[in-house]
Parts: sequence; structure tokens; C-alpha cells
Amino acid sequence: MSDEPKRRIRLGFIGCGGHASGTLFPSLMQVDEIEWAAVCDLNEARLNKAADKWRVPARYRDYKVMLEREELDAVAVVAQPWDMPALAIDVLERGFPLFMEKPPAISVQVAAQLAEAARKAAKPAMMATHWRHAPAYARARQIIAHDDFGAPILLEGRFHAPGPVKGNADQGIDAPWLFLLFQGVHLIDSTRSLCGDIQSVSARLNGDAKAFRSLAVSLTFQSGAVGLLSMASNSAVFTNCHRVVSAKGATVMIENQRELTSIGVPHWTGDRPGYRSYITRTWSAGINDFYCRAPGYVEELRHFAQCLLKGEQPRANLDDGLAALQTLQAIYDSAEQGGAPVAV
Repeated sequence: MSDEPKRRIRLGFIGCGGHASGTLFPSLMQVDEIEWAAVCDLNEARLNKAADKWRVPARYRDYKVMLEREELDAVAVVAQPWDMPALAIDVLERGFPLFMEKPPAISVQVAAQLAEAARKAAKPAMMATHWRHAPAYARARQIIAHDDFGAPILLEGRFHAPGPVKGNADQGIDAPWLFLLFQGVHLIDSTRSLCGDIQSVSARLNGDAKAFRSLAVSLTFQSGAVGLLSMASNSAVFTNCHRVVSAKGATVMIENQRELTSIGVPHWTGDRPGYRSYITRTWSAGINDFYCRAPGYVEELRHFAQCLLKGEQPRANLDDGLAALQTLQAIYDSAEQGGAPVAV
């Protein structure tokens, strides 16, 4: 038997819905570290379409049969957040590393159960949040972490999306909570990846239980930094950005996960106030790959595979998923209380 380290992971995939088929499946084809060994879905037509299109060797309608028959190194679970937790916990309890979509659950209580299951299983477990893994965000974190940048003191973030505007009556989820779950989780996870854990929030809502329109959030970080976030529905397109300012006066900005601008620490050039010398650097992700809707999808799958090959815990892990849900719950509670500060 060869002592050469394993170079690819054999992945089983549960779920062939719209997000998986439209975004993750084509992204999988670009990750050399993954061998897509099997796919599973209850809908036979959807299953066969995916297996045929992407030439997956094995297909199943029962995920338990797939896990028993296939020699898998990891399992991806991609379904609605009210269906995923039970599947994900079963996968972890069977001893498989887990890749699952965001949000991990529809309540803090269930997200806590997922995080505990991952700790007990002692297996790598990842919540997929493609913003965090977009190259522009990865570069921004490197800049912020450098001593020359200085300690972050202010973060501004924005996410305006086409929806959802209404809630989900079948699942008992009102409009603000559904938007926070499906869209706000991106903004919160990437905010935490840039500036660390959030200590408290204060939120104001424009909308009601039937229709979400916009939300403004002020927050404090455990580091002492402060921040402002805005979220809105009914936007014609998805637009998002982050700006982080340091105590030294340096700034880093990310636009739509693609454009990065870094402004270095300014230096006075004379006695007159307001005139400073500084260096500005810009970077762009360029034209998006044909198959992938936004930067970060290929990178998040590659990150998961590389962590498994190295025996490391990926990020965002399920503790990050729990922290995101706790922050979203605090934002929701604060908005319900007319902007009162709520600890996370």
C-alpha cells in the first residue's frame, strides 16, 4: 500500500435542488481535490438529470443506502434549512466530515445542536458561505491582519438583494427572519471574518411580519470596534460591500465580492491640515467564470477539500454557523424592541 498522502477526497452529495444544480455542481467540476463519487435526491427525475449531466458514477434516492454502500471521505448536504439539520447530524454521527449550505438551521437552538454534533463527532464540518471565500475577502483579511494596517476601529457593510420580501407561512417564518436567514447570514459571517466576534447590536426595521423592506444595524465588536450594517430587499440586483477603517487611518474596501481597494496609512506632507500622502492599491477578480454565479463557490469547495486532506477544521465551521444565527437572532430581537441594544 502506498505511503503517498491522499490527493483527492471522494465526495457524496445529498440534494439536487436549484442552488446545488445551478451553482455548486458546476463549481465541483473545477476542484481537482474532489472526486464526485455519488449523488442522492428523493426526486428521481432531478437525480437522473444531475447524474447524467455531470457523469456522477453512482446515484441514490436513499442517502442512508449511499452512505452504507459507497466508500466516501466526506458528504455534502444541500437542502432547505428546515430539512438540512437532521440530515447533517445523521451524517456526522455516522462519522463523515460534513459540508452543508447556509443557513445551517432556522433557529439558534437547532444550530446549537448541529455545533454540538460536530464537536462530538470530532470531524471537519463546514457551513458554506461563499463571500468569506471569495478572493477579494481573502485578500482583505490578509491586509487587515498585517501590523502595518493597524487595529480595526470601524466597519461598514451593505447587502441589498431582490428578496425574499415575504415570509414562509408553511414553516412559520415571518418576513424579517426569512430575509435574515437567507441573505443576512452572508453579511454577518463575512463581517465576523473581517473584524471578529460581535458583542451587541441595535437594529431598526422598515417593514413588518408580512413584508421585509430594509434594516439598519449598529453593532459593537468584542475588540471594541464599532460598525454599521444595512440590508434591503426589492433591489434590482444583488449588491454588497464592506469597508474597514483602522486606528492608523488605513482603509480596505470590498465591492460585490470582486473589487478590492486598499488605502495605506496616510502621512502628513506639510503643515497645512487636510493634505496627506498615501498609497492606494486596487484589485479585481475579473470576469466571472462561465458556470459560477459569484466568486467564492469554487474556493469554498476547494477549501473544504484541502482542509480534509490536511486534517484541519474548515471555516466557516458549525461554531461559526451558530455564532451567525445568534447574531441574527439578536438583530431580530432588537428590531422587535424598537432598536434596543441586545447582547449577542
